[in-house]
Amino acid sequence: MALEPYPTTDPPARDRHGRGGALWLSLDAAGRLAAAMDRGGPGGDLRERLARAAGGSTRDGLVPWCVRAGVPFDARRHDGRRTTSVHRGHPILVTEEAGRRRILLLEFWDSISDSFGFRFSEVYDHPTAGRHTFDVDTARRAIVLFGRSGVDGHDGEVAAVAAFRARVAAGELGPHLPPGGNRDLVERWITPYTSIRRLNELLGAAPGADPQARLARGFRDLVERGEIGDGLPLRQARDRVQALFAEAGVPAEPADSHWISSD
Repeated sequence: MALEPYPTTDPPARDRHGRGGALWLSLDAAGRLAAAMDRGGPGGDLRERLARAAGGSTRDGLVPWCVRAGVPFDARRHDGRRTTSVHRGHPILVTEEAGRRRILLLEFWDSISDSFGFRFSEVYDHPTAGRHTFDVDTARRAIVLFGRSGVDGHDGEVAAVAAFRARVAAGELGPHLPPGGNRDLVERWITPYTSIRRLNELLGAAPGADPQARLARGFRDLVERGEIGDGLPLRQARDRVQALFAEAGVPAEPADSHWISSD
């Protein structure tokens, strides 16, 4: 475990794989975490209070306490040569009513895969009734796209956090929604961005480019191969694309329209 800007253990404690772990917190977050855990009384400086509150808790064991306290955290791994951030949490709203705390939380994981890496959680925590969580997971790339669509001038994780804070400020997310309502709304927002990833994977789009550009290239390739385009029977191109959507697990509703020229 570590406090920014100095570690409480040096070197970090090792896990069974020989890797060290640390939980990095701002000094303000560390103070709020120690107060939330409330073990051993308030005496002593911040390091003493947090160490006493943490007891024998591991890095991963302290993460739920960070969520409960509504404080941002950065869980890091140390392999003997370098320290890497692997799991970060960003509370975007913390409210309390009748002893029940509600936390809206964004979590990011670092991975070599774009297939996962983000979770939105709506957490209800009560000292006697326990904790109930509504959450939705998606690809890290999908949530980055969502962030870029809603906030200009930012990139990646920063953009996603800023986009969600803007939705809270606009009153779209918040305590006015019923339990699970924030999660359901977020799931609807991010579905189109998750769909882009699934379609790109199915079409075999080359990695590295912007996902929308990759998707457009994938459909141009279908046209060039003659799988969709001119010369096909009526509705066949539409049905072929609908089949691709179904194979990718992306919901799509077919529609027919007619236009008659009056000339």
